[in-house]
Amino acid sequence: MCLLVKRIGLGLWLLVGLSGLSPSAEEAKSAAYPRRLIDPLEFADGKVSGKVNDATLTALLNRKLVVGADDGYKFLTKDEAETYLRTETIAQYRKARAQGAGPWTTFDISMDSFFVGVGGALRFLEICRDAEKSAFKDAWLKQLSISMLGWKDSDQEAVHKRDKAAGLTLADYARDKKIKFTESAADRLEFEFGGRLYVVDWAASGDCDGDGFEDRLISVAWYYKEGSARSYDTYVAKYADPSKPDVFLTEIDQVVPRTSDEVD
Repeated sequence: MCLLVKRIGLGLWLLVGLSGLSPSAEEAKSAAYPRRLIDPLEFADGKVSGKVNDATLTALLNRKLVVGADDGYKFLTKDEAETYLRTETIAQYRKARAQGAGPWTTFDISMDSFFVGVGGALRFLEICRDAEKSAFKDAWLKQLSISMLGWKDSDQEAVHKRDKAAGLTLADYARDKKIKFTESAADRLEFEFGGRLYVVDWAASGDCDGDGFEDRLISVAWYYKEGSARSYDTYVAKYADPSKPDVFLTEIDQVVPRTSDEVD
């Protein structure tokens, strides 16, 4: 199965937030890099970006998303013969997936992608806390691993595995003329590879592993140049050594339902 069709994202351990009625000096320091949405999420009643807290995230779980079609909220069913569920919010989406519902058709999978992207961002922020410091530079988007790229056949898969193991980056592929950036900004990349158009954005930030350093979530959208198929995926980007510009991507399960009776 193509790497980017897999649901990948965020099965990191839950971190306990700091407690207390008034922040200490250390707690105030940790808020220097608060949890935040870098790329706005689009809901029916408006876009949301910037700093978030637990209360904000809880509210966002129950807001209606904007998707790519007027009838795009009926895309999940337990099997092809059953009635489609109407799914408008991430809370409804998590509950439906926990009960075994999923997308079946190309259209269904395309609509599911909107929930994968938003759900991944919210899950990342739920398991993060504010960071004390940051080694990130926005220009380092090009230093991201080529592991986000897909393949068409077994030969391309073998090359992908080899280059991933060698630590090659998007910048390396651009230098070798395997990809060509059509847009290259501090917070966004666009390029073509393997018959697909890729769009890569910084999506959110926070400390998700408790080491004090800012980690970032990236969103990767790809579209076939000829056809209607699309996919959204999310990855956690962090540094093994904050003193070096080597960005590693963590591939884990994306939207993990907490319970089967989560908020409607």
